[in-house]
Amino acid sequence: MATKDYPDILGYVTGGGRASFNGVQAALTVSPRVVRAGRPFRVLLLAQNLTDGGLELGATLHLPGRDARRQKDRFVAVSNPAAIRLRPGEAGYLALPATCHPDTAAGDDYRLGVAVSARPDAKSRVVRSEAGGDASDLSEKRRDVLDKLRQLEFTATKRPGRRDELEAPFRVLAGGRPDDTPVKSGWVSLWNLGEDGSNHALLERYGSLVEKQVLPKLKKEHIFEPLRQTTDARFRAAGYPLKPLETLFIAKLLALIVHMAAPGEDQVDHLGSQAFHVAVLFRHKLPDDVALPRWFEGLLRGVAFNEQVPDNPAAFVCAKLYDALLLDAVPFAFNMIRTVTGEDMGSEEEIRRYARSLVRRLKASGGMDFAHAYLPLVMGGTIIFDRVIAPGEKLEDTLRGMSDVLAMRDAEWTEDNDLVFLMTKELVNRSLRLFGIQI
Repeated sequence: MATKDYPDILGYVTGGGRASFNGVQAALTVSPRVVRAGRPFRVLLLAQNLTDGGLELGATLHLPGRDARRQKDRFVAVSNPAAIRLRPGEAGYLALPATCHPDTAAGDDYRLGVAVSARPDAKSRVVRSEAGGDASDLSEKRRDVLDKLRQLEFTATKRPGRRDELEAPFRVLAGGRPDDTPVKSGWVSLWNLGEDGSNHALLERYGSLVEKQVLPKLKKEHIFEPLRQTTDARFRAAGYPLKPLETLFIAKLLALIVHMAAPGEDQVDHLGSQAFHVAVLFRHKLPDDVALPRWFEGLLRGVAFNEQVPDNPAAFVCAKLYDALLLDAVPFAFNMIRTVTGEDMGSEEEIRRYARSLVRRLKASGGMDFAHAYLPLVMGGTIIFDRVIAPGEKLEDTLRGMSDVLAMRDAEWTEDNDLVFLMTKELVNRSLRLFGIQI
């Protein structure tokens, strides 16, 4: 794994200062650095996982036991100790809130410490350089957040005699009004593979896991029924309930796209499904810029973000990636329709715009209609009708039944959707002829 795939977030914020603790780098600051007596404040532990595995990070805040007048218990930690699980390569900060008693003595030389514990997962590999790395390719959104943190003064100084504890100075000013307003606490992720990693980095880290543990659970016989149920629910919610056979054809199309990620012995056909055959990437040297189907990229990012996704990937695909799957399905179906009918389906950019419009319509109540349901989803499903077969399905009955469904939709036939009706009927008749059924 190239170091550039894991940018040096901590070094970017601190200017290079860092301390190492068994697979994690860290730095410390107090925010605000000048604390008003009676006011809450935060101790920020900036941390960066050096490994490509998960890491258990623990932090225990050690506040001054006495103030400048030797008074005890003037500083109190709100929650202590704290623990967080860092994802592979993740960087962020842990906010540890504390309060300062109203009669705390002013002083310029207060110091606090945070004891750091780190336990990387077994078999984790170091993927970040101990000296840092490149951070030039950060997104504008991430850079804006990091630039605000750069205004704070982080330190990587360890307490004398304490190899596991960082120390940070701060000042206290007297005369502040008591303030019980809670301050934000917990972990804030500044970079992680799921949100920020390149396709190259995601495949390097999770390709083997996805190939062995996830894709076998997404074969067409496993994903078809969840997609059928989701399709039915989505169109119903959009105010355009589908007939069962319409739902069936759309689910066939979507299930085929997912299945073709690792088709096994299934033949990759000439209608463009080879573009979805991502398993072939696992066996070759990856280029730096890897193009992936939208749904599969979403799957990789989901696996990177949530360790539970491999347990039930079909549920994740239906709940989180249905729209991405539609954006993949629309161009694929249009290309098949163009190949089979010879009709001009528009430019690639026009088809992409149509796909985005279809997804928006499906999210808006009352936005869906016959033309958008059929072109290209139902029509695409009629072309690949025999590539995905539902449990107990008889293809002859399905095709004959689709002719009846079109007759039921006759009341929706208008000048605007006339071509869609005619093309769908022709595709159904074509499938009947290919299946040897007399029309």
